[in-house]
Amino acid sequence: MSYIGDTPWKKLKKLFILSRGIILSQGIRYFIYVVKSEFGKHGFSIFSLDKKPIDAVSHHLFSEKYLKLLEYFKEKFTNELLHEKEFPYLPTVRIVIIFNKNNIAQLQHTINSLKNQSYQNWSILLFSTDLDNQISLPPQIKENSKISISKSKGKFLKFYKEVIDGKYDLIGFLEPGNLLDSSALSQFVLKFNKNKEYDILYSDNDIVEDGIRQNPFFKPDWCPYLQHSMNYISSLCLIKKELFEKISLEAKYLDCMEYDVLLKCVEKSDKIFHIPLPLCSVQGQNNLEYYSHLQKLSLKHHLKRMNIFAKVEDGIIKNTFRIHYELEEKPKVSIIIPTKNNLGVIK
Repeated sequence: MSYIGDTPWKKLKKLFILSRGIILSQGIRYFIYVVKSEFGKHGFSIFSLDKKPIDAVSHHLFSEKYLKLLEYFKEKFTNELLHEKEFPYLPTVRIVIIFNKNNIAQLQHTINSLKNQSYQNWSILLFSTDLDNQISLPPQIKENSKISISKSKGKFLKFYKEVIDGKYDLIGFLEPGNLLDSSALSQFVLKFNKNKEYDILYSDNDIVEDGIRQNPFFKPDWCPYLQHSMNYISSLCLIKKELFEKISLEAKYLDCMEYDVLLKCVEKSDKIFHIPLPLCSVQGQNNLEYYSHLQKLSLKHHLKRMNIFAKVEDGIIKNTFRIHYELEEKPKVSIIIPTKNNLGVIK
C-alpha cells in the first residue's frame, strides 16, 4: 500500500483502510487471523509511525550525480560553442525583468548571470512596479550600457511602447533571482541557427538553494495541454520579435506577464522547440494566491480566444490547473481487458 502513515491520524487511517480491505475481500475470520499473526510478529510496533520516504530527487546521491551531469554538459558543449562567432545569425537578445524595491538583491544576481554569458549580444530592460519610482539601484546596474531602466514611471502603456520599440531579435522574461547557466544564451542562438523556422524556444530548469543547483525539471517537448495545466515552458523561454509584435500586453497581467505572453504567442504559432538542457535556475514557485488567480484568469481568456469551451479549476499542486473540457459529443468507449477468465485480476 502506497499510503504513508507518518502522523498518528494517518497511521490510524492506514490501518483502517487495510482492515476494511481484508474484511471485504477475505472475511472477518481471515482478518482476525492476520491481526493475531502480525501482532505476534511485531507487537505494538504495528502502531508505530511510518518513516516518510525520501524522493529520489531529494536524495544526496541524486544531487551529487546531477552536479556531475552539469559539469559534463559544460564540458561537452564548450567545444560546440567555440565557433559561435561563425554563426550566420547572431541575434540580439532582449531580457525584460520586472522588479520592485524588495528584490533588488535578487535582481543583481540575475544581472550577474547575464554578464557571465559566453554570448554577449544581449540587453536588459528593467521595469519597476513601485509607482513612486523612488528606487535606488546599485551603480553597476545604472552605469551598464547594456541595461535600460524603463522611464515609464510605473505607467504600463509607456512600458509597453518601450518593449515594442526596442531593437532586438529575440525577447525573454526573467524574474529577479533567476540565474542563467553561462552557456544558456549560446545554446539558444545555436538552435536558432540550426533552424530559423522556430518562433519560440524553451529550456529545462532547476532550483537553486544556498547557491546549489538541484531539483531539475526535465520538461517534455511542446504540449499545449500541459501548458494549459501549468506554465512549464517559462524560464528560460525566448520568443522571436516578429511573433511578439503580433500580440498585445495587458496591464492587469503584469504580475504574471510571461505566462500571458506565452499563451498569446502559442495562439499565433506552433513552431515551438524544446532545448533539453537545464539552462536556467529559479528560486522556486511563486505561492501567492494573487499570482495563481491572475494565471487562471489569463488561461480562461486564452481558452475563450481559442474557442475552447472548458472550465478551469485549481490543481492539486499550487500554480497548476485542472481543465474540464465541454465535449460536443460523448461517444461510447469500450475497454477490452484480456484476463483469460481471471476474475480476481479484474477485481
